[in-house]
Amino acid sequence: MTINSLVCAKEKIFTVDKEDIVEISFKKAKKFSRGLFVPANMCRSYAFKLPSNLTKEQIEIQGEIKMYEEGGLDSEIDYSIAFNILHPSQGDFLMVEGIAVKTGELNERFEKCSKKVGGFDIVTPEFFSYSGFYADENFEKKSDLFIYLGEEYSFVSFYHDGQCIVNRTFDGLDAIAKKFDIDKKSLISLLATKGLEISAYEEEQIDLVQNLQSFFNATIGTIIQVISSRRALFGFATIQRIFLDFNGDTIPGLDKIFENYDIENYEGFVSVLPGLKKLKESHIFAQCLSVENLKNIQIPNFYIFEKKLKFLKRKSSKIIMSILFSLVFSSVAFFYFWYENSILLQKEKLLKVQYTKNVKQNEKYMAILEKRKKEILALVKEKEIAKDEMEDYRTTLNSANMIPLLQEGRDKIVYDVVKTLSKYKLTTKQIDINGSKELNLYIIAKNSKRDDIARFMEDMQNTGYITVKTSKISLRKDSGIYESLIEIKR
Repeated sequence: MTINSLVCAKEKIFTVDKEDIVEISFKKAKKFSRGLFVPANMCRSYAFKLPSNLTKEQIEIQGEIKMYEEGGLDSEIDYSIAFNILHPSQGDFLMVEGIAVKTGELNERFEKCSKKVGGFDIVTPEFFSYSGFYADENFEKKSDLFIYLGEEYSFVSFYHDGQCIVNRTFDGLDAIAKKFDIDKKSLISLLATKGLEISAYEEEQIDLVQNLQSFFNATIGTIIQVISSRRALFGFATIQRIFLDFNGDTIPGLDKIFENYDIENYEGFVSVLPGLKKLKESHIFAQCLSVENLKNIQIPNFYIFEKKLKFLKRKSSKIIMSILFSLVFSSVAFFYFWYENSILLQKEKLLKVQYTKNVKQNEKYMAILEKRKKEILALVKEKEIAKDEMEDYRTTLNSANMIPLLQEGRDKIVYDVVKTLSKYKLTTKQIDINGSKELNLYIIAKNSKRDDIARFMEDMQNTGYITVKTSKISLRKDSGIYESLIEIKR
């Protein structure tokens, strides 16, 4: 497969010739469609909801305000921000992901390359590298997880119905090798040949493969949890296909880790990207394919390093060529353009007056906007304070409702439970007491307090109870509330 598009990677220019990634000169690059995929480890993301009736311009204005006020951007630093606008299948709103990168870092790393090639058709976050596959009618739009395992960093992109709706970064091969005290080349070789299969390793390497299994198990568990949180919004059931982008290699045993998470209707694990047999720089192939199909896909754009139009496509160039052409064939044309120019000068003068007026009006609106921003921040702060107070009242009331249980002769176990629940501000739906040494407890909590349930159980064990375990965990999809049944024995 030959692709007539190129990408800037590692400050060099690459394209695809048949099944080889080839570097081309900056001079030749100007003949191609060009793209820049900003490294994932330079990007900072924040997702938020907006009304569905906003225009693109309104989304970008409100989105930028949210990125600074809620997304944690430093107001003293200039950022380039791209917006991934999603339409959930549930609810009358937009899910917008703002992705920011420091403009200074972009200029420092890519401005030189941009000038040499004459700018780019698209500058987008690296998470969207795989969007080009969905421009092919033969590539069915399913719920697909792409895993990029790179040296400096790694990331995942989860696509549903052809759109990237989840992305996350995690440790690259450099960090993994350092963490487990092994050189990077050996790590890459082991992953590609032996993978995570314990039976493939020598006895002295068992600790290493077990550490690798633990790392990938924890990473994949976090990824699946994030993806699952978007199920109800976007109406998908599970991860259907998984594609590994690891220099064209597979990792034996990685598929089994996914199977351990009971993914239903799972169609399979693919070690190479679609349309390829084996390509070392398959990541670059995917990016070139996306640039090739820009007209058929929708991906965010940072609108920086924009491609310069060719001379004959520029408005000023057309005027110059028209004047030269007219001078050759008719001297009369000279007076025509002189007249047109005088009209343009008058319009320019009028526009300058209007511009000055608009600047003053804009300053007025900016002052109003700044005032509104301060009012909104004050309201948000009041809301958070009220929310904390309500949480304290609810927890206190919940604990008070269980006081009568203390008078039923099971003082010790009930007292310990009530005390520890109050410590972590957890809520109970039901308590079943079996004698003086056994108790079943139904705890309900938001996703953000799941760790507090674990801390509650740890405290109870440290108090001296021989059995503290969870036998049932369920999720209310409509509210995002978790319900846990905890058994306690002493």
